[in-house]
Amino acid sequence: MLGLLLIAVIAVIITQALTSTRHSNSLAPPSFNIPFVPAFLCGIIAITRLGADEDGFLQSLRKQYGPVVYLPWPMSQYLALDAACIEQVYRAPSKILSFVSLSVSTS
Repeated sequence: MLGLLLIAVIAVIITQALTSTRHSNSLAPPSFNIPFVPAFLCGIIAITRLGADEDGFLQSLRKQYGPVVYLPWPMSQYLALDAACIEQVYRAPSKILSFVSLSVSTS
């Protein structure tokens, strides 16, 4: 029984390492992440928390991750959490936005 538990823990750690949504680029916006939880479960947890307490969850994201945060699959969305950042999104001249520049310029 203990052996199965150890194998399960190792499998979760390896899965997290392989499916992590952290970008190698240090300028990329941070991803919503819970330690030792696979990225797709973090995305499902984010959806659940958004549904339960949207304002509280968004405020906690702003405090923890800054003006821009990426929510992993199944949402696969960037959230602009700062008024200045949201203005930049609406003023963007093209349909393709660079969230790297948003997170760097508002930090």
